[in-house]
Amino acid sequence: MNSVEKELTQKIQSIADSYGIKDIYYGAGYPIEKPHIVAIWKDSWSGEGYGYNLWVYPEGAGSGKPKKYFSVTF
Repeated sequence: MNSVEKELTQKIQSIADSYGIKDIYYGAGYPIEKPHIVAIWKDSWSGEGYGYNLWVYPEGAGSGKPKKYFSVTF
């Protein structure tokens, strides 16, 4: 892991810690019932930058449950 990836991972972990979340998933998939974060790599070719789009599900995924969005960039 290079220094940029390490810094991005630390930023993501900091957000997870602030919400008390232990599970971080890199990529999309099925809804998960427990609190978690989904991190999707940004598309730097389209101008999004270098980093991750994060969706924080403090109560788990599902209809009507709260979620937060964060952009973590280098």
